[in-house]
Amino acid sequence: MSGIHSCTTLDDIIEFCNPPEQEEQLYFIVDQMNALDSYNDTGIDDLLKKKIKSSLNEMSINHYYIKSSSANNTSALHLSIKQANKKKIELYGGFDENEMTQWWKKHVDLPLMNQQQREETEYITG
Repeated sequence: MSGIHSCTTLDDIIEFCNPPEQEEQLYFIVDQMNALDSYNDTGIDDLLKKKIKSSLNEMSINHYYIKSSSANNTSALHLSIKQANKKKIELYGGFDENEMTQWWKKHVDLPLMNQQQREETEYITG
């Protein structure tokens, strides 16, 4: 296969990512990986979620695979159980009070929020 532009199917993409003569490693970065967990009601069929996860796993063999999940999500809490024989770094805890104060200073141009909206924003940002 000559290049990613020649890929027309998912199998072509998987083959492109893992050629017989692997010369360089790729980086696969997946944000909100927890959206593909079966217990998250995202409106995506569970079989499709499994297919997507399986395809990502096939593409990323022998490559760097960086996954992130919401810190308040069950999948993030069970990350260590789900992964085996992989180097991982777990980042939990979110911002402390001082960091959150700095975050608000950096984002002063956000629309005006009431207290509940501010608390929800702080919860989402970690």
